[in-house]
Amino acid sequence: MKTDTQKTTPRKTVREISDEIMEILKKEHLTADKAWNVLEAVRRKVHESAFNKPL
Repeated sequence: MKTDTQKTTPRKTVREISDEIMEILKKEHLTADKAWNVLEAVRRKVHESAFNKPL
């Protein structure tokens, strides 16, 4: 049972998350190398979070 201090976080689909990431990469005009590093960091974060809490 949730208390008043606990909030439900709206869940996003993988497609919504990937679209957001692509928009950020486009806005920042990252080179392919830098974009790859960003995507690797995101992948690691998603992997770590997958076992702790929903996205």
